[in-house]
Amino acid sequence: MTGVQDPRSLPTLVDLMIWRGQAQGDRVALTHLDWGEEIADQSSYAALDRQARAVAGCLTAAGLRGRPVMICLPSGLDFVRVLLGCLYAGAVAAPAPGPESRRGVDRAVSMIRDFRPEAVVLPPGPLPPALAEALPPTCLRISPAEALAGAPSALPVRPVPDDIAFVQYTSGSLGSPRGIVITHRNIMANEAMIAAAFGHQPGQVGVNWLPLHHDMGLCGSILQALYIGGCCHSMSPLSFLQRPVRWLQAISRLGATTSGGPTFAFELCARQISDAALSGLDLSGWTVAYCGSEPIRPAALSGFASRFSGAGFDARAFLPCYGMAEATLFATGQPRGSGLRIRQLATPSVSCGGPVLDGRIAILDPGDAMLPDGASGEIAIAGPHVSPGFWDAATGAALPDPAREVWHEGRRYLRTGDIGTQIAGDLHVLGRSRDLIILRGAKIHAEDVEATALSDTAAQVAAAAAFAVAQPQGEHLIVICEGPRAAGAPQAAAAIAARIGEVHGILPHRVLFVRAGAIPRAANGKIRRAACRDAYLEGRLATTRNGESA
Repeated sequence: MTGVQDPRSLPTLVDLMIWRGQAQGDRVALTHLDWGEEIADQSSYAALDRQARAVAGCLTAAGLRGRPVMICLPSGLDFVRVLLGCLYAGAVAAPAPGPESRRGVDRAVSMIRDFRPEAVVLPPGPLPPALAEALPPTCLRISPAEALAGAPSALPVRPVPDDIAFVQYTSGSLGSPRGIVITHRNIMANEAMIAAAFGHQPGQVGVNWLPLHHDMGLCGSILQALYIGGCCHSMSPLSFLQRPVRWLQAISRLGATTSGGPTFAFELCARQISDAALSGLDLSGWTVAYCGSEPIRPAALSGFASRFSGAGFDARAFLPCYGMAEATLFATGQPRGSGLRIRQLATPSVSCGGPVLDGRIAILDPGDAMLPDGASGEIAIAGPHVSPGFWDAATGAALPDPAREVWHEGRRYLRTGDIGTQIAGDLHVLGRSRDLIILRGAKIHAEDVEATALSDTAAQVAAAAAFAVAQPQGEHLIVICEGPRAAGAPQAAAAIAARIGEVHGILPHRVLFVRAGAIPRAANGKIRRAACRDAYLEGRLATTRNGESA
């Protein structure tokens, strides 16, 4: 591969990593921060190439080329080493959460049923009973140490762009996770889009706390760093959630230019980081603060910018994005340096920008016709980053979903299930089509109702879920809020109900306050409204005493 002018033009990530291992071998590619602080593990590009070859040798010796391999490890560098080894070997990887939490185990079990792995890479030691029972008797169990001890593969057969690289499981916010097939072509196309949208150059530094089994952490942070020839410093999600200041301290200490996450991460920092902890923070070098994965609330981001402006944070660094697993990750983004572009629609709405490079989006009506600028409809995406379909374990191939596919001018568009509008090239995401609430002929999006509940600063609502419940007399709007203690909940619930009635013209049947953490969430933090509705109907929500308005 000598004489390569732009390594990013190579056909697969495997080819790119081999080139970087040879040409930029001494450069540090990845580190892992123990509890978000000290570097506990790191790999150069040369080391990553060697480690991936060793894992590939182990998997190839076990006859796993082209076969499904699940990676069930905590977020750390061994996770990345094993994933790269799967790509090198031509195995089909499925990133999964580690078995250290009940939630992670439940998700892994549901993935096993769909993916049907022939091997799983697991931490050493006894497994949680539910996970052990879910694994087929013939499934190989491999530890990271065993995988890394393999005889390094010479890679006689390398993957080609249309080979399956991995299967990315959806967050499960709308039900059981489904496996989205991601090809090597998808990876390279989407990483090119992210690099273009974020204005990334070789050698840039990022900080990541997002789980590596999730597309935002894996594709948006780890693989993006490897694609551009940069360095990504990662910590576990728990390190961030326990002390959010660790995220900002790492950005400051390590000179990171790029980092981000869902809206709640910025909100958590603004709410929990003390004045004393601001001392010594320098966020002036943080030029790309990407935000996506869940509805983007302008008040939350504005609050973060105000809180940390004294530490050098520039609100123009905000880069709102829209994406999903079916797009590998990234579909649209605001131009770098433009900050928040807010329009007053039903509620204040943040623009998620537009597609870049070969990406396309369209707004469709129910009959698949493209809608004009300013009209609301279902968002559809097209481009080389769009997945060919769902994982079909019976055939080991991608299964297209014709019901979601639309062809326009020779391009295959995929309906996303999200409702949005395009205004002067800016995409505004209005909600999920499944979360559209129709009451007495009026249509409102669950996200709009939730945004109104969250906007009541006096009520101190930390999270909200809105949904409709069918009753003999018609649909009822229910709003579940995480917020104040029982003593203040009745007044807060009444105020929120009145505010929703004022803004949306519909009074909720009930506004119910629940304990912190009671609202079901997917792995990426998205509210699981269907699960919340089920918990409400079954009486399983942990409510605060007298915390309702009816």
